[in-house]
Amino acid sequence: TYAGGIGYSEERNPGDKHPSNWVEFWDVKKFPGRRGLRTRPGETLEIALMGDGVPADKVYPVDVDRAFKALDRLKPFVSHWIAETPKTVTLIQGNECDFTYTYNGRVYFAVREGAKLGFSFKQNYIAPNWISVVSKARNKEAAFKFMNSLLNPERQANFAKLMTYSPVVKGADKFLTADVKKLLTDPTDPNNCFENLDWWGDKNEELTKRFKECQIV
Repeated sequence: TYAGGIGYSEERNPGDKHPSNWVEFWDVKKFPGRRGLRTRPGETLEIALMGDGVPADKVYPVDVDRAFKALDRLKPFVSHWIAETPKTVTLIQGNECDFTYTYNGRVYFAVREGAKLGFSFKQNYIAPNWISVVSKARNKEAAFKFMNSLLNPERQANFAKLMTYSPVVKGADKFLTADVKKLLTDPTDPNNCFENLDWWGDKNEELTKRFKECQIV
């Protein structure tokens, strides 16, 4: 799983001088500055609802109209609509943006290279990556063996150590040190919103069209 959250410069916005959750991200009076959001409805509509005060566990089913109204309020303060994921951190590094929607792994690797960036774990949008086997694969048995190896708890923990993305299988936690755990989001935290793929279903095309029509680029 990967975690989307609020990224910021620790040099320009140290201490508590940055939003830590989505209500604060939407509060441009308390936290003035240039915002950066993604150019896609998935993730963005969900955080817009949380920014409008909807609790994480009430985000689904998504109130689409309310989410777009919340985005309308923030539009004047969105300096960048970000299509390329790396820019969610480079725009902050280059002082082109103050607060962006970004990912804990992106911030972790930037910090490891010397960047003075911060990431808030106080309210994250958590989404899974997935892997599948083609139904008529010639080497289906080998493919399932490979999938089983990826889902081994210790291997999942090792991946988390390298990428800072949380494991998806039980038992992996015991292989994680405290230093690694502080770099991971907590899927059990009620303040975090876990992507509901069942709700999205076949809505992506329709909402992408509406998002592009409403978005200021």
